[in-house]
Amino acid sequence: MTSPFSLAVATPTRSGSFCMDYVGSVLELQHHCLGKGIDFRFLPLANVTLIDLARNTLANRFLWETPCTHLLFVDDDMGFHAGELARMFDYRDRDVIGALYPRRAYDWARIKQAVLSHPDIDPATLPDIAADYRDMFALPGDAPTMTVSHEPIPMAGIPSGLMMISRECLMKLIGSGRVSQINPGTEVNGQVVKHPIYEFFRQTTIDGRTQGEDYYFCSLVNASGAQVWGCTWIQVTHTGAHSFYGNLQKISSYL
Repeated sequence: MTSPFSLAVATPTRSGSFCMDYVGSVLELQHHCLGKGIDFRFLPLANVTLIDLARNTLANRFLWETPCTHLLFVDDDMGFHAGELARMFDYRDRDVIGALYPRRAYDWARIKQAVLSHPDIDPATLPDIAADYRDMFALPGDAPTMTVSHEPIPMAGIPSGLMMISRECLMKLIGSGRVSQINPGTEVNGQVVKHPIYEFFRQTTIDGRTQGEDYYFCSLVNASGAQVWGCTWIQVTHTGAHSFYGNLQKISSYL
């Protein structure tokens, strides 16, 4: 028996390439869904430089080209454990829910503090605590701390690289008049889009600072009376290029 819950996994990929963690994770998620009788659709979109246009195109393809109940953005540099991510499906009644993942950087200050506070720490543990989450999510009321738990927590803003959105949420935004329609005849990858494209995502500037398309979308959702939720139990990899510096003289001065 097919579940009434169904999923469209949407991936914007600027270069058309996917990291290995992404490939393994999405295949594992597909296997999980098919085993549970969950209809699984895949919506990739390559070679669109503007991320807000890419996300809008995919969100509208989800609305007008699939019957799926939920859209799941999975960016091409994301990796996760399917079982952990699939726990989000238990909260399918939420408007927007997503994983909190780090930026592609290390928090060296935290690493130093962890070593000073726990001199006997196993070096193998350091990668698990090295991730930098600065500016990757926003708490309601600019709260300084949050509770890490096994239940979703309300958020003011979350990143869209691992974000699940209900069809009902997007349709409510359209019905409320909060989102405008991009000009008819818009071309994506040289082809005219035949269905409407509503602008759910947009990069903006507020007080001289750039606001990403994900925070713009979250602000729309919150302003509509709906709620954004974050999941702290999902372990996520965020893959990127890294340069490894070698300086033997400096190393020798600390040994």
